[in-house]
Amino acid sequence: MIKKQVIVLSCIFLSCSTYKLLEPTQEDVEKNKSKFSNITLEDLQQGKKIYESNCNLCHKLYKPNALTEEQWKKIIPPMVKKVNKKAGQAILSAKEEELILKYILVIKERK
Repeated sequence: MIKKQVIVLSCIFLSCSTYKLLEPTQEDVEKNKSKFSNITLEDLQQGKKIYESNCNLCHKLYKPNALTEEQWKKIIPPMVKKVNKKAGQAILSAKEEELILKYILVIKERK
């Protein structure tokens, strides 16, 4: 019972201190068609949702502009592998990894 209370309190604390991610827009899609030819608003929305619901389980959510594109490309794949290994099964697919990366890279460029 105490363990459950600690988890709940931790979640409340983290939710208060977590960065609020920007919502993707159709304008984001249009601006990034040259970078991701098959990008859709739904892709970006799913990427945001996956990032929010998975990445903050182990650490705070980082602002997309906190790292360079090259850094994100180096960090996200190993983190997905780590999540899957920790879970003992594939929690995040290659497609979901791609959606997270697209969301981060698109929002990162928003001015």
